[in-house]
Amino acid sequence: RLAAPAPDDTAATALAALLGQTPNLSAAAAFSPAGLTLSELALAGRGVTLAGFGRFEAAPGNLSATASLKAPDLTLLAPALGQPCAGSLELSLDLSGTADAPRLAAKAAAERLRLGDLALTGADLDLTVADAVKRPSGKLALSARRDGETARLETDFAQAGNRLGLRGIKLAAPDAAFAGEADIDTATGRVAGKLSGNAANLAGLGRFSGLPLAGSLKLAATAAAPKGTSQSLTLDLTGADLRLPGLTAGSLAVTASCDDLTGQPRGKASLAAKALEAGGASLASLTLSASGDGRALTLTTEAKGRIGGKMDLDLAARAALAPAESGRQRLTVQTLAGNLQGRKFALSSPTALTFGSGAYRLDGLALAFDKARITASGGFSPNEASGKVSVDNVPLPLLALFGLAGIDGTAS
Repeated sequence: RLAAPAPDDTAATALAALLGQTPNLSAAAAFSPAGLTLSELALAGRGVTLAGFGRFEAAPGNLSATASLKAPDLTLLAPALGQPCAGSLELSLDLSGTADAPRLAAKAAAERLRLGDLALTGADLDLTVADAVKRPSGKLALSARRDGETARLETDFAQAGNRLGLRGIKLAAPDAAFAGEADIDTATGRVAGKLSGNAANLAGLGRFSGLPLAGSLKLAATAAAPKGTSQSLTLDLTGADLRLPGLTAGSLAVTASCDDLTGQPRGKASLAAKALEAGGASLASLTLSASGDGRALTLTTEAKGRIGGKMDLDLAARAALAPAESGRQRLTVQTLAGNLQGRKFALSSPTALTFGSGAYRLDGLALAFDKARITASGGFSPNEASGKVSVDNVPLPLLALFGLAGIDGTAS
Protein backbone atom coordinates (compact mmCIF):
# COMPACT_ATOMS: atom_id res chain seq x y z
CA ARG A 1 0.00 0.00 0.00
CA LEU A 2 1.43 3.37 -1.07
CA ALA A 3 1.41 6.41 1.20
CA ALA A 4 -0.38 9.51 -0.07
CA PRO A 5 2.00 11.97 -1.78
CA ALA A 6 2.44 15.59 -0.72
CA PRO A 7 -0.46 17.66 -2.12
CA ASP A 8 1.90 20.21 -3.71
CA ASP A 9 3.94 17.56 -5.57
CA THR A 10 2.13 17.41 -8.92
CA ALA A 11 4.30 14.68 -10.43
CA ALA A 12 3.98 12.40 -7.40
CA THR A 13 0.24 13.02 -7.19
CA ALA A 14 -0.20 12.17 -10.88
CA LEU A 15 1.84 8.98 -10.50
CA ALA A 16 -0.16 8.00 -7.43
CA ALA A 17 -3.41 8.51 -9.37
CA LEU A 18 -2.23 6.03 -12.03
CA LEU A 19 -0.80 3.48 -9.59
CA GLY A 20 -3.63 3.55 -7.06
CA GLN A 21 -3.10 2.61 -3.42
CA THR A 22 -2.24 -1.07 -4.00
CA PRO A 23 -0.31 -1.65 -7.25
CA ASN A 24 1.13 -5.10 -7.98
CA LEU A 25 4.79 -5.53 -8.90
CA SER A 26 6.49 -8.75 -9.92
CA ALA A 27 9.93 -9.53 -11.35
CA ALA A 28 12.02 -12.59 -12.16
CA ALA A 29 15.77 -12.29 -12.66
CA ALA A 30 18.88 -14.46 -12.69
CA PHE A 31 22.36 -13.27 -11.70
CA SER A 32 25.68 -14.91 -12.56
CA PRO A 33 29.28 -13.87 -13.20
CA ALA A 34 28.36 -13.80 -16.88
CA GLY A 35 25.76 -11.11 -16.35
CA LEU A 36 22.08 -10.53 -15.62
CA THR A 37 18.90 -11.82 -17.20
CA LEU A 38 15.60 -10.16 -16.40
CA SER A 39 13.02 -12.59 -17.72
CA GLU A 40 9.99 -10.74 -16.41
CA LEU A 41 9.06 -7.34 -15.06
CA ALA A 42 5.39 -6.55 -14.55
CA LEU A 43 3.58 -3.69 -12.83
CA ALA A 44 -0.19 -3.36 -12.64
CA GLY A 45 -1.80 -0.31 -11.09
CA ARG A 46 -5.18 1.33 -11.07
CA GLY A 47 -4.64 3.06 -14.41
CA VAL A 48 -1.28 1.87 -15.74
CA THR A 49 0.49 -1.37 -16.69
CA LEU A 50 4.18 -1.92 -17.33
CA ALA A 51 5.89 -4.98 -18.80
CA GLY A 52 9.51 -5.60 -19.71
CA PHE A 53 12.48 -7.91 -19.98
CA GLY A 54 16.20 -7.53 -20.59
CA ARG A 55 19.70 -8.99 -20.58
CA PHE A 56 23.22 -7.78 -19.73
CA GLU A 57 26.40 -9.67 -20.67
CA ALA A 58 29.25 -8.66 -18.39
CA ALA A 59 32.28 -9.64 -20.52
CA PRO A 60 31.55 -7.74 -23.76
CA GLY A 61 29.25 -5.29 -21.92
CA ASN A 62 26.36 -5.88 -24.29
CA LEU A 63 22.85 -5.10 -23.15
CA SER A 64 19.35 -5.36 -24.49
CA ALA A 65 16.05 -4.43 -22.86
CA THR A 66 12.47 -3.81 -23.87
CA ALA A 67 9.68 -2.19 -21.88
CA SER A 68 6.13 -1.14 -22.68
CA LEU A 69 3.70 1.00 -20.73
CA LYS A 70 -0.04 1.46 -21.19
CA ALA A 71 -2.31 4.05 -19.55
CA PRO A 72 -5.77 3.53 -21.08
CA ASP A 73 -7.63 6.23 -19.09
CA LEU A 74 -5.88 9.57 -18.57
CA THR A 75 -8.94 11.10 -16.92
CA LEU A 76 -7.39 9.78 -13.69
CA LEU A 77 -4.80 12.58 -13.97
CA ALA A 78 -7.35 15.43 -14.00
CA PRO A 79 -7.42 16.03 -10.19
CA ALA A 80 -3.61 16.00 -9.99
CA LEU A 81 -3.15 18.34 -12.96
CA GLY A 82 -5.99 20.65 -11.93
CA GLN A 83 -7.54 20.73 -15.41
CA PRO A 84 -9.59 18.50 -17.71
CA CYS A 85 -7.62 15.52 -18.97
CA ALA A 86 -8.62 12.54 -21.12
CA GLY A 87 -7.31 10.01 -23.62
CA SER A 88 -4.99 7.02 -23.60
CA LEU A 89 -1.22 6.60 -23.80
CA GLU A 90 1.09 3.79 -24.94
CA LEU A 91 4.88 3.95 -24.62
CA SER A 92 7.60 1.54 -25.71
CA LEU A 93 11.33 1.63 -24.97
CA ASP A 94 14.13 -0.42 -26.51
CA LEU A 95 17.71 -0.39 -25.25
CA SER A 96 20.60 -2.01 -27.10
CA GLY A 97 24.33 -1.74 -27.70
CA THR A 98 26.89 -1.64 -24.90
CA ALA A 99 26.77 -0.23 -21.39
CA ASP A 100 29.34 2.40 -22.37
CA ALA A 101 27.46 3.54 -25.49
CA PRO A 102 23.85 2.37 -25.32
CA ARG A 103 21.32 3.01 -28.06
CA LEU A 104 17.80 4.05 -27.12
CA ALA A 105 14.63 3.97 -29.18
CA ALA A 106 11.40 5.33 -27.73
CA LYS A 107 7.94 5.57 -29.23
CA ALA A 108 4.80 7.01 -27.67
CA ALA A 109 1.26 7.26 -28.98
CA ALA A 110 -1.67 9.10 -27.44
CA GLU A 111 -5.24 8.83 -28.68
CA ARG A 112 -8.20 11.16 -28.09
CA LEU A 113 -5.91 13.37 -26.04
CA ARG A 114 -7.31 16.28 -24.07
CA LEU A 115 -5.39 18.52 -21.70
CA GLY A 116 -7.07 21.76 -20.66
CA ASP A 117 -8.02 23.60 -23.86
CA LEU A 118 -5.89 21.29 -26.00
CA ALA A 119 -7.83 18.55 -27.79
CA LEU A 120 -6.17 16.20 -30.31
CA THR A 121 -7.31 13.17 -32.25
CA GLY A 122 -3.87 11.69 -31.62
CA ALA A 123 -0.21 12.45 -31.00
CA ASP A 124 2.96 10.45 -31.69
CA LEU A 125 6.54 10.74 -30.49
CA ASP A 126 9.53 8.97 -32.07
CA LEU A 127 12.96 9.32 -30.46
CA THR A 128 16.22 7.57 -31.34
CA VAL A 129 19.47 8.17 -29.44
CA ALA A 130 22.93 6.74 -30.09
CA ASP A 131 25.72 6.76 -27.49
CA ALA A 132 23.13 7.92 -24.94
CA VAL A 133 25.63 8.24 -22.05
CA LYS A 134 28.69 10.11 -23.33
CA ARG A 135 27.85 11.82 -26.65
CA PRO A 136 24.12 11.44 -27.28
CA SER A 137 22.93 12.04 -30.82
CA GLY A 138 19.84 11.12 -32.72
CA LYS A 139 16.51 12.28 -34.04
CA LEU A 140 13.30 13.56 -32.45
CA ALA A 141 9.95 13.69 -34.23
CA LEU A 142 6.67 14.79 -32.70
CA SER A 143 3.41 14.83 -34.64
CA ALA A 144 -0.18 15.61 -33.77
CA ARG A 145 -3.50 15.07 -35.53
CA ARG A 146 -6.76 16.94 -35.22
CA ASP A 147 -9.86 17.00 -37.43
CA GLY A 148 -7.97 15.71 -40.45
CA GLU A 149 -5.08 18.17 -40.01
CA THR A 150 -1.51 17.36 -38.96
CA ALA A 151 1.26 19.30 -37.26
CA ARG A 152 4.83 18.01 -37.04
CA LEU A 153 8.06 19.04 -35.30
CA GLU A 154 11.33 17.27 -36.04
CA THR A 155 15.04 17.80 -35.49
CA ASP A 156 18.37 15.97 -35.45
CA PHE A 157 20.47 16.54 -32.35
CA ALA A 158 23.96 15.86 -31.02
CA GLN A 159 25.54 16.79 -27.71
CA ALA A 160 29.23 16.92 -26.84
CA GLY A 161 30.01 18.32 -23.41
CA ASN A 162 28.19 21.64 -22.98
CA ARG A 163 27.48 21.98 -26.70
CA LEU A 164 24.07 20.91 -28.03
CA GLY A 165 23.63 21.00 -31.78
CA LEU A 166 20.22 20.97 -33.45
CA ARG A 167 20.07 20.41 -37.20
CA GLY A 168 17.18 20.23 -39.61
CA ILE A 169 14.68 21.84 -37.26
CA LYS A 170 11.30 21.82 -38.98
CA LEU A 171 7.91 22.88 -37.70
CA ALA A 172 4.98 22.38 -40.05
CA ALA A 173 1.32 23.01 -39.34
CA PRO A 174 -1.70 24.14 -41.36
CA ASP A 175 -0.78 27.49 -43.00
CA ALA A 176 2.59 27.59 -41.20
CA ALA A 177 6.15 26.38 -41.80
CA PHE A 178 9.36 27.24 -39.94
CA ALA A 179 12.89 25.84 -40.30
CA GLY A 180 16.25 26.41 -38.69
CA GLU A 181 19.31 25.11 -36.88
CA ALA A 182 21.09 25.99 -33.65
CA ASP A 183 24.18 25.39 -31.56
CA ILE A 184 23.49 25.94 -27.87
CA ASP A 185 26.03 26.32 -25.07
CA THR A 186 24.13 24.72 -22.20
CA ALA A 187 26.49 26.24 -19.63
CA THR A 188 26.10 29.88 -20.69
CA GLY A 189 22.84 29.79 -22.64
CA ARG A 190 24.46 31.41 -25.70
CA VAL A 191 23.05 30.40 -29.07
CA ALA A 192 24.32 30.39 -32.64
CA GLY A 193 21.99 29.53 -35.48
CA LYS A 194 19.09 30.69 -37.58
CA LEU A 195 15.32 30.37 -37.69
CA SER A 196 12.98 31.53 -40.43
CA GLY A 197 9.45 30.89 -41.56
CA ASN A 198 6.00 32.18 -42.20
CA ALA A 199 2.55 31.59 -40.77
CA ALA A 200 -0.20 32.84 -43.04
CA ASN A 201 -2.67 32.09 -40.26
CA LEU A 202 -1.53 31.31 -36.72
CA ALA A 203 -4.90 29.76 -35.97
CA GLY A 204 -3.55 26.51 -37.46
CA LEU A 205 -0.82 26.36 -34.80
CA GLY A 206 -3.32 27.44 -32.17
CA ARG A 207 -5.50 24.42 -32.82
CA PHE A 208 -2.55 22.15 -31.99
CA SER A 209 -1.27 24.10 -28.97
CA GLY A 210 -4.53 24.83 -27.20
CA LEU A 211 -3.77 28.56 -27.41
CA PRO A 212 -5.98 31.32 -28.85
CA LEU A 213 -3.74 32.26 -31.80
CA ALA A 214 -4.68 34.23 -34.92
CA GLY A 215 -3.15 36.52 -37.53
CA SER A 216 -0.13 36.24 -39.79
CA LEU A 217 3.54 36.19 -38.81
CA LYS A 218 6.81 36.26 -40.72
CA LEU A 219 10.14 35.67 -38.99
CA ALA A 220 13.82 35.69 -39.92
CA ALA A 221 16.38 35.49 -37.10
CA THR A 222 20.11 34.81 -37.00
CA ALA A 223 22.11 34.45 -33.77
CA ALA A 224 25.86 34.14 -33.27
CA ALA A 225 28.15 33.63 -30.31
CA PRO A 226 31.65 34.65 -31.46
CA LYS A 227 34.30 32.70 -29.55
CA GLY A 228 31.59 31.75 -27.05
CA THR A 229 32.03 35.00 -25.12
CA SER A 230 29.25 37.22 -26.49
CA GLN A 231 25.81 37.00 -28.08
CA SER A 232 24.65 38.72 -31.24
CA LEU A 233 21.23 38.77 -32.87
CA THR A 234 19.74 39.89 -36.17
CA LEU A 235 15.96 39.82 -36.22
CA ASP A 236 13.19 40.79 -38.61
CA LEU A 237 9.65 39.99 -37.46
CA THR A 238 6.39 41.27 -38.90
CA GLY A 239 2.83 40.43 -38.00
CA ALA A 240 -0.69 41.50 -38.88
CA ASP A 241 -4.01 41.06 -37.10
CA LEU A 242 -2.18 39.21 -34.36
CA ARG A 243 -3.84 37.47 -31.46
CA LEU A 244 -1.47 35.92 -28.93
CA PRO A 245 -1.92 35.05 -25.25
CA GLY A 246 -2.09 38.41 -23.46
CA LEU A 247 -1.56 40.47 -26.62
CA THR A 248 -3.37 41.57 -29.77
CA ALA A 249 -2.03 43.88 -32.48
CA GLY A 250 -3.32 45.19 -35.78
CA SER A 251 0.27 45.36 -36.97
CA LEU A 252 3.63 44.61 -35.38
CA ALA A 253 7.18 45.06 -36.68
CA VAL A 254 10.34 44.23 -34.74
CA THR A 255 13.86 44.61 -36.10
CA ALA A 256 17.22 44.20 -34.41
CA SER A 257 20.89 44.12 -35.33
CA CYS A 258 22.80 43.84 -32.07
CA ASP A 259 26.13 42.55 -30.78
CA ASP A 260 27.29 41.59 -27.27
CA LEU A 261 23.75 41.48 -25.90
CA THR A 262 24.86 39.89 -22.62
CA GLY A 263 27.72 42.34 -22.02
CA GLN A 264 27.97 45.84 -23.50
CA PRO A 265 25.29 45.96 -26.21
CA ARG A 266 26.06 47.53 -29.56
CA GLY A 267 23.68 48.07 -32.45
CA LYS A 268 20.05 49.02 -32.93
CA ALA A 269 16.62 47.55 -32.25
CA SER A 270 13.11 48.86 -32.81
CA LEU A 271 9.48 47.94 -32.32
CA ALA A 272 6.47 49.55 -33.97
CA ALA A 273 2.89 48.51 -33.30
CA LYS A 274 -0.60 49.74 -34.09
CA ALA A 275 -3.91 48.79 -32.48
CA LEU A 276 -2.00 47.12 -29.64
CA GLU A 277 -3.73 45.72 -26.57
CA ALA A 278 -1.66 44.27 -23.75
CA GLY A 279 -1.39 44.53 -19.97
CA GLY A 280 -4.55 46.61 -19.57
CA ALA A 281 -3.43 49.14 -22.19
CA SER A 282 -5.13 49.80 -25.51
CA LEU A 283 -2.72 51.76 -27.68
CA ALA A 284 -3.45 53.19 -31.11
CA SER A 285 0.30 53.31 -31.68
CA LEU A 286 3.52 52.40 -29.90
CA THR A 287 7.14 52.84 -30.95
CA LEU A 288 10.23 51.73 -29.07
CA SER A 289 13.83 52.06 -30.18
CA ALA A 290 17.17 51.27 -28.63
CA SER A 291 20.72 51.91 -29.76
CA GLY A 292 23.99 51.08 -28.06
CA ASP A 293 27.63 51.89 -28.67
CA GLY A 294 29.15 49.43 -26.19
CA ARG A 295 29.24 52.03 -23.42
CA ALA A 296 25.66 53.28 -23.05
CA LEU A 297 22.24 52.24 -24.30
CA THR A 298 19.83 54.93 -25.51
CA LEU A 299 16.09 54.23 -25.32
CA THR A 300 13.19 56.20 -26.81
CA THR A 301 9.46 55.54 -26.83
CA GLU A 302 6.22 57.13 -27.96
CA ALA A 303 2.75 55.85 -27.10
CA LYS A 304 -0.79 56.99 -27.82
CA GLY A 305 -3.96 55.32 -26.62
CA ARG A 306 -5.78 54.42 -23.43
CA ILE A 307 -4.66 52.80 -20.19
CA GLY A 308 -6.71 51.33 -17.40
CA GLY A 309 -9.58 51.01 -19.84
CA LYS A 310 -10.61 54.67 -19.50
CA MET A 311 -7.71 57.15 -19.46
CA ASP A 312 -6.32 58.69 -22.64
CA LEU A 313 -2.52 58.72 -22.75
CA ASP A 314 -0.06 60.51 -25.00
CA LEU A 315 3.55 59.96 -23.96
CA ALA A 316 7.09 60.48 -25.25
CA ALA A 317 10.25 59.60 -23.33
CA ARG A 318 13.99 59.31 -23.81
CA ALA A 319 16.38 57.50 -21.46
CA ALA A 320 19.93 56.17 -21.27
CA LEU A 321 21.34 53.12 -19.50
CA ALA A 322 25.03 53.16 -18.62
CA PRO A 323 27.45 51.61 -16.12
CA ALA A 324 27.73 53.30 -12.74
CA GLU A 325 30.04 52.97 -9.76
CA SER A 326 30.75 49.61 -8.05
CA GLY A 327 29.51 47.55 -10.97
CA ARG A 328 26.00 48.99 -10.86
CA GLN A 329 23.83 50.38 -13.65
CA ARG A 330 22.28 53.85 -13.98
CA LEU A 331 19.09 54.55 -15.87
CA THR A 332 18.73 58.25 -16.62
CA VAL A 333 15.35 59.43 -17.86
CA GLN A 334 16.36 62.48 -19.81
CA THR A 335 12.93 63.57 -21.03
CA LEU A 336 9.39 62.50 -20.23
CA ALA A 337 6.37 64.45 -21.39
CA GLY A 338 2.80 63.97 -22.47
CA ASN A 339 -0.73 64.15 -21.20
CA LEU A 340 -3.03 61.88 -19.26
CA GLN A 341 -6.74 62.40 -19.89
CA GLY A 342 -5.95 65.83 -21.32
CA ARG A 343 -3.77 66.94 -18.38
CA LYS A 344 -0.12 67.59 -19.19
CA PHE A 345 2.83 66.06 -17.37
CA ALA A 346 6.58 66.48 -17.83
CA LEU A 347 9.90 66.06 -16.07
CA SER A 348 11.51 69.36 -15.13
CA SER A 349 15.01 67.85 -15.28
CA PRO A 350 16.64 64.45 -15.87
CA THR A 351 15.97 61.73 -13.27
CA ALA A 352 18.45 58.96 -12.44
CA LEU A 353 17.83 55.51 -10.98
CA THR A 354 20.99 53.63 -9.93
CA PHE A 355 20.64 49.93 -9.17
CA GLY A 356 22.65 46.78 -8.60
CA SER A 357 23.76 44.37 -5.85
CA GLY A 358 20.37 44.69 -4.17
CA ALA A 359 20.63 48.48 -3.78
CA TYR A 360 18.60 51.24 -5.46
CA ARG A 361 18.99 55.02 -5.48
CA LEU A 362 16.69 57.65 -7.02
CA ASP A 363 18.08 61.12 -7.69
CA GLY A 364 16.45 64.29 -8.96
CA LEU A 365 12.86 63.30 -9.65
CA ALA A 366 10.99 66.51 -10.46
CA LEU A 367 7.66 65.93 -12.20
CA ALA A 368 4.94 68.41 -13.06
CA PHE A 369 1.43 66.99 -13.50
CA ASP A 370 -1.21 69.59 -14.32
CA LYS A 371 -0.68 72.15 -11.50
CA ALA A 372 0.93 69.64 -9.16
CA ARG A 373 4.66 69.41 -8.51
CA ILE A 374 6.26 66.16 -7.30
CA THR A 375 9.88 65.82 -6.21
CA ALA A 376 11.60 62.76 -4.75
CA SER A 377 15.00 61.30 -3.95
CA GLY A 378 16.21 58.45 -1.80
CA GLY A 379 17.81 55.06 -1.60
CA PHE A 380 17.24 51.52 -0.49
CA SER A 381 19.67 48.72 0.32
CA PRO A 382 19.58 45.60 2.49
CA ASN A 383 21.06 47.64 5.36
CA GLU A 384 19.52 51.08 4.98
CA ALA A 385 16.56 52.98 3.55
CA SER A 386 16.13 56.73 3.37
CA GLY A 387 14.31 59.19 1.16
CA LYS A 388 12.30 62.36 0.75
CA VAL A 389 9.12 63.03 -1.21
CA SER A 390 7.38 66.36 -1.73
CA VAL A 391 3.93 66.76 -3.33
CA ASP A 392 2.76 70.36 -3.80
CA ASN A 393 -0.41 72.00 -5.04
CA VAL A 394 -2.21 68.83 -6.17
CA PRO A 395 -5.73 69.61 -7.49
CA LEU A 396 -7.79 66.97 -5.72
CA PRO A 397 -10.24 66.63 -8.65
CA LEU A 398 -7.32 64.84 -10.38
CA LEU A 399 -8.07 61.88 -8.12
CA ALA A 400 -11.12 61.23 -10.28
CA LEU A 401 -8.69 59.87 -12.88
CA PHE A 402 -7.97 57.06 -10.44
CA GLY A 403 -11.53 56.34 -9.35
CA LEU A 404 -11.90 58.86 -6.47
CA ALA A 405 -14.46 61.32 -7.77
CA GLY A 406 -16.22 64.16 -5.98
CA ILE A 407 -13.21 65.55 -4.08
CA ASP A 408 -12.42 69.28 -4.42
CA GLY A 409 -9.60 71.54 -3.27
CA THR A 410 -5.82 71.18 -3.33
CA ALA A 411 -3.33 69.28 -1.22
CA SER A 412 0.39 69.40 -0.46
